[in-house]
Amino acid sequence: MEIKEINNTNRHDVNKLYIHDTYFTDIDIDANNKIVRIEVSEDYSRRHYKMTFENVIKFDLSKLCLWGKTKNQILEMYLENCDVKKYIQEKEDSERKLQEGLNIVKSSASYGGDTEKLFSIGILTDSGDRIIIICEKISFIDLCEK
Repeated sequence: MEIKEINNTNRHDVNKLYIHDTYFTDIDIDANNKIVRIEVSEDYSRRHYKMTFENVIKFDLSKLCLWGKTKNQILEMYLENCDVKKYIQEKEDSERKLQEGLNIVKSSASYGGDTEKLFSIGILTDSGDRIIIICEKISFIDLCEK
């Protein structure tokens, strides 16, 4: 079983991962370790993939509609055009303002990592759900690979 690793250097390879028509079978968020694991399957070819997103600083699910007969099939996973540095700056500014407003003295209002390692991807489903993830690395495993 081969693991394809994607980072900021080869981030355009996200567009080569073909997970069209797969549906979510599991989403696991490990907030303490900043890891998101997503598993998807596809019935026709019986494919099953596992994606592990590491050092996640953003996991944004715009909505989740689990109604009707749809399995929330994935239309595409793509490289998202997101200004990561601007996002981090806005979050840090917001955290500082909140701490000042609550008279909290805290020194952890900073990302503290190398922003050059981060990149953003999007996942769009047939029901209109959209996930945006900013992370340092994706490990992609085809669990049915021959």
